[in-house]
Amino acid sequence: MREDNLRVLHISDLHLDSKYTPGSEANCSSELCCHMKPESNGSTITQPSGYWGTPAVCDIPYRTVENMLQNIQKLGKIDYILVGGDYESHMDWTYTKENHLETIRNLSTVLHKYFENTPIYWTLGNHEGVPVDSFAPHYIPEKYRPQWLYDELQQLEGPLLDMKSIETVKYRGSYIVQLHPGLKLISLNSGYCETSNFWLRINETDPDGTLSWLVAELKQAELDGQYVHILSHIPPGDGECLESWARNYYKIIA
Repeated sequence: MREDNLRVLHISDLHLDSKYTPGSEANCSSELCCHMKPESNGSTITQPSGYWGTPAVCDIPYRTVENMLQNIQKLGKIDYILVGGDYESHMDWTYTKENHLETIRNLSTVLHKYFENTPIYWTLGNHEGVPVDSFAPHYIPEKYRPQWLYDELQQLEGPLLDMKSIETVKYRGSYIVQLHPGLKLISLNSGYCETSNFWLRINETDPDGTLSWLVAELKQAELDGQYVHILSHIPPGDGECLESWARNYYKIIA
């Protein structure tokens, strides 16, 4: 185990908006503001959106994230980066697989641009689902499952995963890696506890055996005398996580 400190960059909930337009209306009645809409031509804008972002019902443009990473890079070496989910904008009901993949790949490109040799570990947020919050377990017909998303997650991690973790991430969107001697990382797909994941209404009992998998990995880490860093998106104690799943999670890690 390392005796010196690790420097970790953890970013989450970026909600990137490719349609963000500076100077557009930030005070609107739509699902998401700061978009230039054809019907707004000629109308008076009451709250113009800013260049980098706006404290309103708006998400942020890519340039803001790139500027953030550019400045973080100047602070010195980062040992590894954790990317905590929710990469897509809040235009929930316009989601498509193609747009999601484009957003994830664009974010990956800019991360590697500024942290070329730094390991980057991803997890999935509820906004990665298409539709939003949708993560169909394996008891649901294949055409509804987010296999496209799990495959993309596996591609993002690339050579950082061994064969066992590749199989795991392609099955349930979770994985485990050895960060350093004595320290492992578990990326846990919390989409299986999302209260709005309607597929869980069919069966809420440990979807895809994810908590059982977590138990086995933590037990092995304990036997090996290793610490574990868990990366996930939805806090189990939050109202967005199913109570039964959260209770079992806390029993496992306690």
